[in-house]
Amino acid sequence: MEPIFPNLLAPPAWPDTSGTPASSAPSAAFGVAPQIGSLLPGGSTAGENPIPAFSDVISRFLGQVNTAQGDADKMVEALALGEPVDVHQVMLALNEAGAALQMTLQVRGKLLDAYQELMRTQI
Repeated sequence: MEPIFPNLLAPPAWPDTSGTPASSAPSAAFGVAPQIGSLLPGGSTAGENPIPAFSDVISRFLGQVNTAQGDADKMVEALALGEPVDVHQVMLALNEAGAALQMTLQVRGKLLDAYQELMRTQI
């Protein structure tokens, strides 16, 4: 089983800014857009839009959480049926699925808070 976000623990690859003028935009100097694209599964290529749509990111994330939950359920079922399954792997899968679900709930809460704040904003 692969981790949900394997690139999150890797240190960012900062571009060489020795030849960049000091007046250039910080996001261009530090390459923020390519970094965001590289954190997503599959990364980005030069011909594509480097930052995917928000709905695509959320859909991919929810699909990965669903897959983690399904894998954990299958491993628990195999263990209950007496099939040769490593108990440690089952516990790791359950913990990963639980952490993914908790993160999903936290993201949902933050999105709802942001939406409510936008609705309170007066024009």
